[in-house]
Amino acid sequence: MTIQADARDSGRADDATKAEFGRRLRGLLAQRGWSQSELARRARIGRDNISGYVRGQNLPGPTILNRIAEALGVDVSELVEVPSSRLDRMRSALQFYANQDLFGDASALARSVLEEAA
Repeated sequence: MTIQADARDSGRADDATKAEFGRRLRGLLAQRGWSQSELARRARIGRDNISGYVRGQNLPGPTILNRIAEALGVDVSELVEVPSSRLDRMRSALQFYANQDLFGDASALARSVLEEAA
């Protein structure tokens, strides 16, 4: 899963969300034995940014979040919680495409994703 929009945190995320992101990020760094500097290098972002995320002071925008997930080799959902209502909407859209033969490859891809998620 990747996040598409490119918006910055700008204080919109609540403190609990930032703290949870920091906790998850610290855990993934510890699992890999990586420093904040190592993650910053691999994700191509500033170490000061990583420090703010780890301390739960900031939350990255979608572009940086995707880079962090890619560098760590994890899905974005391991870093941030995706609201279940959003997942339900995504699942409904996939089921729609999966049941339509009009969309060719998109229908096949949707069926594949639904099977994998089951």
